[in-house]
Amino acid sequence: MKTFVYTILCFSTFVLGIKGKEERTLIINYIHSTHIEGLPSKTSVNATLISNDKFSLYEMDYRNNPNLIDEEDNDDGQTFLSIRTSSNPYIFKDYSKEIFYSTERISIKPFLVKDSTNIFKWNLLEERKTILNYDCQKAKLEYRGRVYIAFFTTDIPFNAGPWKFSGLPGTILEIKSEDGVFEMNAVNLKIINNSTDISSPYENLEKAINWEEFILKYRKKYDELLSYVDENNVTMTIPKRKIEVLIED
Repeated sequence: MKTFVYTILCFSTFVLGIKGKEERTLIINYIHSTHIEGLPSKTSVNATLISNDKFSLYEMDYRNNPNLIDEEDNDDGQTFLSIRTSSNPYIFKDYSKEIFYSTERISIKPFLVKDSTNIFKWNLLEERKTILNYDCQKAKLEYRGRVYIAFFTTDIPFNAGPWKFSGLPGTILEIKSEDGVFEMNAVNLKIINNSTDISSPYENLEKAINWEEFILKYRKKYDELLSYVDENNVTMTIPKRKIEVLIED
């Protein structure tokens, strides 16, 4: 019996919304890499973080990845379909409200999800290293099923980080999971000393569901697919975890 496991690596975008202006703007380019368990290969794309004191926007440039659909078989005989849409995924943070927004998918259906920037409980460590000529301190975090190591700098006057990460007293220039699944590395940055608009890519923020509501919907779909078998005796499933744990064992 052949099993298809679907992972979604990109999301649809929405109409621009909230705007904010600050005197300085931070722009960092990262290499954003994922290697989900079970998938034979790693995916790396360019990503950009733009941040000020009120908002930040992190964009992952899957749009310039030439393969919209990748099909790969693993050693267990499962076929993994990685589906990339023609638009880029975003993480939008509103620091004044301590909330961030993302698009999460159940199978191919998107949901706008809001979460708190206060969920990251960091442990600061003594180790240091230099990244892009900035002195950086090591920090460790356990977050939704993985352990992460980050290096951040207080020499940049922003409390910013790539993807969903937040909460350190400085700017994160490198972060990776200890299991090698997820990694973001800054490759260059600049600070602009003028006002820049940072806009939400999501049209209706009031329609966002919280993470707990999303997980309930995800679990319902997962349970439905456990009994699914089509006329060709092919089963389908969705993973218990992607970057974050979605279903506890």
